[in-house]
Amino acid sequence: MNQPWENPNYRNERRRLRLVLLPLLLLVVAAAAFLLLHRSSPEKIVEAAAKPTPTRLASSADSPTRQEPELPEEITGGDSPAAPLPGDDSRGETIAARQWAEALFAAGKFSEALEAYMRLAPTDPISRGRAGLCLARLGRWDEAVVEVQKALDAQPDNFAMRKWLAQALYRQNQLEPALEQVRAALALQVDEALLELQAKLEKEIRVQRNYDHARTANFVVLFDGYEHDEMKHMVLDILKSAYAEIGKELDYFPRQPISVILYTGKDFSDVTRAPEWAGGMFGQLDGKIRVPVQGAAGRERALRRVLNHEYTHALLFAMAPNCPFWLQEGLAQYCSGDQPVNAAQVIPLKLLAKGFPREPRAAMVAYLESLQVVEDLVSEYGMARLRRLLGKLGDGSDLEAAFATAYGQPFSRWAEQWRPVTREE
Repeated sequence: MNQPWENPNYRNERRRLRLVLLPLLLLVVAAAAFLLLHRSSPEKIVEAAAKPTPTRLASSADSPTRQEPELPEEITGGDSPAAPLPGDDSRGETIAARQWAEALFAAGKFSEALEAYMRLAPTDPISRGRAGLCLARLGRWDEAVVEVQKALDAQPDNFAMRKWLAQALYRQNQLEPALEQVRAALALQVDEALLELQAKLEKEIRVQRNYDHARTANFVVLFDGYEHDEMKHMVLDILKSAYAEIGKELDYFPRQPISVILYTGKDFSDVTRAPEWAGGMFGQLDGKIRVPVQGAAGRERALRRVLNHEYTHALLFAMAPNCPFWLQEGLAQYCSGDQPVNAAQVIPLKLLAKGFPREPRAAMVAYLESLQVVEDLVSEYGMARLRRLLGKLGDGSDLEAAFATAYGQPFSRWAEQWRPVTREE
């Protein structure tokens, strides 16, 4: 019974107040829990800006070329949860630590991501595998293989890591161990890319079974000792010059040796499936330069052009995997000493970002135009601006933003106004 002095609506108001405050209280508690699980040091907040998927490419010094398989896929954890860190019984802290490492990796900060993954690695095989991927992105392939192998020792049925290990071993020219990993991965799961790699490995093992090799600090040259023993010295001299001259031009010198394989014309065609007129090929999947050299003796100038062209592709892929195709091919021609020639027509550059036409005449126009674009950019603005463009592309910027940073205007505006300089024939 209400007291005489009590407001008869008081109890109803108090009930309504509880109905309003209770949801607010629950919301505050939930927000606090979320922030606790995802807290990071303010000075270390990284914006997760994933790099675009690298364009598939392989190149010929003379013509449009077949596309190679794309880079090894990133190791993913699937449904496997991260284990708690040693001495920490908070699973939420471990999840936050892995998210932090993922953000660093997505932002292209591979050295910092490597440190973050390695802190998780002792109790988390997935993070150890991701550490291996960071090492690969840093060019430390030997260490990368070791870390991924350790991850597989803990999780032998992890298909993604086994597939990546096969591809990493292939890049190291460890063909038979790579084939062993391919077969082990295919036993876990059917995969079209691995089936293609298996066929490729079986063919290369057969072709290279009796190959010799010559090694310098920066290159490993594999060759048929019977066919190419005398030519290897010429090839090594050309590559030594390319390392110095093109490296200076682009301001980039690889940390790891690059493999160069010299084939007879038939072996080159069998292994690469490139047309007979292809001058050479750089493969993104394995990072190797392949060149047919049968009959190249006495043709040093042509061989130098091909090797410089393919070596430029190797550098550009390491510097900026998302480099547009016209810039890749234009720079490869520029650094191999090709001279620009007037083209009868102009293809919009945006149509040449992912690849060139397959029709021979249109492809030739695309090559000529790409060289003219690079020649005009260097002539008008200098190589320093072009190196800056490559640096921004390598940092993960898209072409519009990277071009604006290097040249002071968006690429789309510049490309719309660009017309090739008319040159005397």
